[in-house]
Amino acid sequence: MAVVLLCLCRACQGLGLAGEWSGAALVATENAPADKRALWGSFPNLGAPLGFFCAYGVNLLLE
Repeated sequence: MAVVLLCLCRACQGLGLAGEWSGAALVATENAPADKRALWGSFPNLGAPLGFFCAYGVNLLLE
């Protein structure tokens, strides 16, 4: 039962990340200066990978 609940929670988390990600990219590009929209629009895309790397680093430190 724990495995099923964990999979369900991870699926819900993925849906939440997708909704927040598109909104963050939209806000970042709308509020960016005209000549830097591509750069500012790339920052929301870095959120999840940086979080994964930080979590993996903490995991390595705690082992």
